[in-house]
Amino acid sequence: MEWYEIASVRGSADRGGIGFEIRYTLPDATCDVPASDRQAEAVRLFYGQDFGELRDCQAHVLLSCREYARLCCETIFKKYPEGMRRGLAPCVAAFLLSDPKTVEFVVNWNDRNFSRGTGSPRVRGTPCFADVEDFASYLEGTLEMNGWTLDVIKAGSFRRV
Repeated sequence: MEWYEIASVRGSADRGGIGFEIRYTLPDATCDVPASDRQAEAVRLFYGQDFGELRDCQAHVLLSCREYARLCCETIFKKYPEGMRRGLAPCVAAFLLSDPKTVEFVVNWNDRNFSRGTGSPRVRGTPCFADVEDFASYLEGTLEMNGWTLDVIKAGSFRRV
C-alpha cells in the first residue's frame, strides 16, 4: 500500500482547517472473545471511528499500535504542539497496521513492556522506528504542501475538519 493510501492531509492553511483522511487495516480476528466496552471505547477515542464488533485480539493489536504510535509522535514530532501530535498519531498507527510484520513486532514490543511494567518504553532504535521516521517525513511534507508549516501550526490558527 502506498503511503498516500494510508493517510493524507485534508484542508489547507489558507482555509484554516486541517484534518486527515486515514485508511486503517483492521487486524484479522484470531480469537472469539469480544472486546470489552473499555477496549472498544479506547479504540474509538484514539482512532476516531467505530470498527464495529471488535474481538479482544483485534482491540489488543489496535491499542498496541496506538501506544507505539503515540511514543513515536512524541519523539519524532516533538517540535509540534501536542494537539498536532495527537492528530498525527492515528496516521502513524495506520502506517503500523498496514504491514503484518510491523504489527507483530509492535504487539510483542507492547506485551514485553507491559509485562516489565515499563512506564515510558523507548521506540527510538527499535526495528521499525526508521520506517516510521520515513513515513513521518512523508506526513511533514504533505502538511507543508498544504501550507501547514511549523510556524503556522505553532501559531495555533487551525481547526479540525
